[in-house]
Amino acid sequence: MSNYLYLQIKEYLIGLMKDNSDKPNFQLPSENQLAMRFQTTRITAKRALNELQKEGLLYRIHGKGSFAAAAKQDTVPKKKRDDFVMLCLPNLTSRFITDIVRGAQDFLSQKNIRLYLNVHSSQDELEKSISDAVLLGATGIIVFPQNNTMYSKNLLLLALNNYPVAFIDRTLKNIDVSSVTTDHFSAAKQATDLLLERGCKNIAFITLPPSLSTSIERRINGYRQALSEHTLLINFTNECYVADENNAAKTIREYLLAHPEIDGILSYGDKIGITLYRILSEIGKKVPQEMKIIFFDDEYSEFSDILPFSPSSVRQNGEKIGAEAARIIWEQHNNPAFRHEKILLSSILAERGSTRAN
Repeated sequence: MSNYLYLQIKEYLIGLMKDNSDKPNFQLPSENQLAMRFQTTRITAKRALNELQKEGLLYRIHGKGSFAAAAKQDTVPKKKRDDFVMLCLPNLTSRFITDIVRGAQDFLSQKNIRLYLNVHSSQDELEKSISDAVLLGATGIIVFPQNNTMYSKNLLLLALNNYPVAFIDRTLKNIDVSSVTTDHFSAAKQATDLLLERGCKNIAFITLPPSLSTSIERRINGYRQALSEHTLLINFTNECYVADENNAAKTIREYLLAHPEIDGILSYGDKIGITLYRILSEIGKKVPQEMKIIFFDDEYSEFSDILPFSPSSVRQNGEKIGAEAARIIWEQHNNPAFRHEKILLSSILAERGSTRAN
């Protein structure tokens, strides 16, 4: 292989055309696909493609791509691949995520673009999903980062090359890329204000650690801001971090038994919220008489008929988040001069039985 990277790309493309010489109008990888494969920039990939075009080995059609020059340049490939957007998710278990999927699907279907879902549970799986999506010719990629540690070098490279990428629900620090997220700071502040208005004096925040995501970090800051504005001392022992969800019951039980003064709780949703309710029942704490609770994400309202209380909750607008992320991908794909957007959406605080007056 040659020493200069653009020459390596040229040699790769020449080999690709030779291997597919029996396929008329064979479509070559795009600039973004080549940049990802060779871990370089679009400028380098474009140089290789331009030189091959000057040498008459390929031709390029604006908006369609580069093709091996076995046919006339006015010939368009007979079969066009379906346009699609890849949505990378950490799971499909929550109502919030299904709302995101629905919102993205509704927008993209109006543009005749398919939505492909990919569920990842590790850094390696996320990296592979991103690479596969680009190599398959995805219109763009929407990513729900599982946590702050899932820092994708592929995503960074794509963002630098102006490939359509959007984060949802949270952002990764120090990466200039479009994102659509809830205003978690204001949501937590509003929820804490309500608990204080309902007479709570010692409010705990039970959540996953803030190191996992910017959304959790901002919620905690909003919670602290509300306490500060009510001239209450911020007691860091009132923040209970569930580092291991598999041991959530043990962590929550030990915390509540060690802090009998707690009379209000702002709780992470999903499994932690259900576990919290179970532990409160086991230790004999009545909701809302002895403990008032607000849950993040409205995951439990449909079970109100089987719970002894209807849960007050902060509900994110998942459908709006999904639709806005899909719109960003579509607009960036169609506008090379597109500038990254940082969209912050309001949430809804629904008060129900778990915080109402005794």
